[in-house]
Amino acid sequence: MKNPVIAVNILFFGLIALSFTAYGQITQKTGGQASPANTVPASVAPAIPLIYLDTLSINANTLFNVQGPEERLDRKINFVFEFYIKEEAVTLHGWRFRRASQRADQLRKLTPDSSEVFLTPVGKSSVAIGPDTYVNNQIFYSKDMKNMIRDIEKVRERNPFLYFIPVKDPVTKRIRYNVLVVGLIAASGSPGVKIINLTDATYQTNPSPPHQSADN
Repeated sequence: MKNPVIAVNILFFGLIALSFTAYGQITQKTGGQASPANTVPASVAPAIPLIYLDTLSINANTLFNVQGPEERLDRKINFVFEFYIKEEAVTLHGWRFRRASQRADQLRKLTPDSSEVFLTPVGKSSVAIGPDTYVNNQIFYSKDMKNMIRDIEKVRERNPFLYFIPVKDPVTKRIRYNVLVVGLIAASGSPGVKIINLTDATYQTNPSPPHQSADN
């Protein structure tokens, strides 16, 4: 019977040899010891690709889960959005939250495939995720959230949409979104539609950990 220790050692060193071969590294025997002969120079190592982000859209009523214009938006609600990479676009999926003092167990629903809000990609932007970039979950600042709800209520009869436009902070290197409350009107002299800012305001998301959606 073969010594099991010897058999295991042979298998272990065989796997190591295959691993080095797979990554383009060749070893040579020198004086009974293995030493690297050729390695891939850092200058030709594969670069991290740029992934261009999409401008995203969602109907205001859908975001707040209200069924009609007669219903008031919930001023105590907040959101946390997580990046979701599709085959052809990068979007955000979100969860609705109330303040932690009212729903202490609400973070338990942050499980895979439990998201409640799905933003729709409407076109590529010039902002990309790539080298020298932090990518965080997105929430609304408390002040921006309150102002946005107040402004949406003023234009609810115009069936407003929210446009999420990605930006990258040149100082912090973090991705955030500028959010506009927009409406669609018939474009003059053409069969298409025109997008207009209904509130003349720009709101922002805050790149933050999920727990802060309930804390602010």
